[in-house]
Amino acid sequence: MIRDLQPFQKSKQLALTLAVLLCHARLLSYTSNDTAQLIKDCYLIDLDALLNGHSLSNRRVIFERMNSALLHILHIFEDEYRNMIQLLVIVLDKEALMLKSFDEFTKQYLVGRIENQLTHNSAFKKVWFLCLTKTMSELSMNDEK
Repeated sequence: MIRDLQPFQKSKQLALTLAVLLCHARLLSYTSNDTAQLIKDCYLIDLDALLNGHSLSNRRVIFERMNSALLHILHIFEDEYRNMIQLLVIVLDKEALMLKSFDEFTKQYLVGRIENQLTHNSAFKKVWFLCLTKTMSELSMNDEK
């Protein structure tokens, strides 16, 4: 099912796929290797690793973060996605997690998937470029000080 996230999906299908993946991850029993920590540099990179066949011990939190970010985005278009919002609130079993700064890239990724109808690889590359540009800009500003 995780491979279903690779191609373009309509917004409702994307929301359902992410919700099912989170529910599935929650049904799997915990192991001593499970973690809520980042494995790569951010949860979006961790998601990319999962989609490319890597097994990560923070799978559950990756899908929580992705669903939470999607919930934030769908609130912008509340009238159009009211049912999806209700579903994600139930699936998350809490209000959306407070997003940290690195989740801005996750939100941009999801906007690319929904509004620009991008595949995972296209949206990921676009956000990766924005991330690198921001990092280079911050490094440049630090050098000027």
